Amino acid sequence: MIRATGINRIRCEGKADMSEVQLGVKSERRHDLDALRAFAMLLGIALHAAIPYAPGFPWAIQDSQTSEVFTLLFMIIHGFRMPLFFLISGYFTMMMWRQRGLGALVRQRALRILVPCLLGLVTILPLSHWLGRQAAGPAAGAAAAGPAGGKSGEVQTASVAGAVRAGDMSQLKLLLVDAAAANQPDAQFQVRPLAWAAMHGNAEAVQLLLEAGAEIDGGNADGSTALHGAAFTGYPEIVRLLLQRKADPLKANLAGDPPAKSALADAATSGFIWGLLKLPPRDPQETIAGREECLSLLPPLPDSGPAAQPGLLDQVRGVYLNFLTSPRWNIRVLSTDAAMPFHLILTPVFDHLWFLWFLCWMV
Repeated sequence: MIRATGINRIRCEGKADMSEVQLGVKSERRHDLDALRAFAMLLGIALHAAIPYAPGFPWAIQDSQTSEVFTLLFMIIHGFRMPLFFLISGYFTMMMWRQRGLGALVRQRALRILVPCLLGLVTILPLSHWLGRQAAGPAAGAAAAGPAGGKSGEVQTASVAGAVRAGDMSQLKLLLVDAAAANQPDAQFQVRPLAWAAMHGNAEAVQLLLEAGAEIDGGNADGSTALHGAAFTGYPEIVRLLLQRKADPLKANLAGDPPAKSALADAATSGFIWGLLKLPPRDPQETIAGREECLSLLPPLPDSGPAAQPGLLDQVRGVYLNFLTSPRWNIRVLSTDAAMPFHLILTPVFDHLWFLWFLCWMV
């Protein structure tokens, strides 16, 4: 016999062990959690307002006056907000499952999160990417020719980073109106103009940017500096110039690696990054020789001595990293040689919609 009680509890009687499944359990509105969630949203306004004033932070807008206080503010707010959002989301997910069951939960999550995520994927993201390319200027797509391409004068550059990548010094001089322009990252890769100049081995552009107020140790999206870029591409004259201008040879990127570590990148990683950034083609032997000279100018790595051997954990980490970044994961959506390959591991798909995709998995 099946009997429904007043609290929508279904009992299966007539058996030795009685099982109970509670559905439709009513809960009072958690106004405290609503207030906490609203407070976290308000903190987001302060967070995004502080980013342009945080030194070395890759963002579409960057002020010439910066302070580490804003970096600390960003880290505190971001480290508090995002875990809080997912914690509250998980709480309400469990509450809805208890009230309506799994089927209703899946339908609700699909309609309110998955559908907006997919719509944004085909509308908002393509639009933002297009606007980013427009802001970066035509040089963003044609800069692969570099200074040696002989066509820099034909490229109508519209940004400092684009002018540097195209090797257009006359346009660069026109665009360097203040320190903010000299530190503005490109919209596509969020790499600062000084780092682009260093990776292209363009000493004249490096000088112009530094004179215009470019931060010599300003970080890119991955925390790397111009010194990292010069060491990676193997331009000792740029490394020497940056060191003379008091660049920090020990400043680490977000992975904890100093500039000298960039000069030790293996062939697979170097080839992938070279193609991704569309750096000017260069003889591999010339790059290797340049990297060796860069290493002689930079402080030695702590464990780079002849007797030092990487530990087992470092070896496993290196093998795993090479596996993830390997070109074997590249697929070409378009058949043209100029088309950027899609890397199944590294190419971002959801961009700023990543949190919606995470929420689709019931967190």
